[in-house]
Amino acid sequence: MTGRFFSVGILIVFSALGAFFFLDIGKSKHSSSSQKVKIGEVVYSLEIADTEMRREKGLGGRDTLCESCGMLFVFETRGQYAFWMQDMRFPIDIIWLLENRIVFVQHDVDPEFSGILNPMVFADTVLELGAGKGQNLRVGEEMQFLYGG
Repeated sequence: MTGRFFSVGILIVFSALGAFFFLDIGKSKHSSSSQKVKIGEVVYSLEIADTEMRREKGLGGRDTLCESCGMLFVFETRGQYAFWMQDMRFPIDIIWLLENRIVFVQHDVDPEFSGILNPMVFADTVLELGAGKGQNLRVGEEMQFLYGG
């Protein structure tokens, strides 16, 4: 009987360790469920959209976004990423970044905009903030990500 409990105990310990290492391996600088970024003197709390489902939903369906909130779309590889305003209910600023440096900014995108925003630049992350929050951001500027979520 004791040997059986010992085996089960070892299995539980290894399962727990395996889950810990599995969840920890491959984490990037943006892989937690939230991230903070400093823009000028303001710190924004960002939700992370790092799966296809999260990226597709984005901020769609929400009525508002808090003053110091945003969403960071994280992509596995650099590419040309198009965005649309499907199900959006408020205007936003959209900022495309490559290696934490701004490569394109689209200011004050109206929720009624029915086209596709495709700036034809390479990016690895895209940041969405409430309209006007990115008004002073310019191409070439580096975003300051604050680690530790």
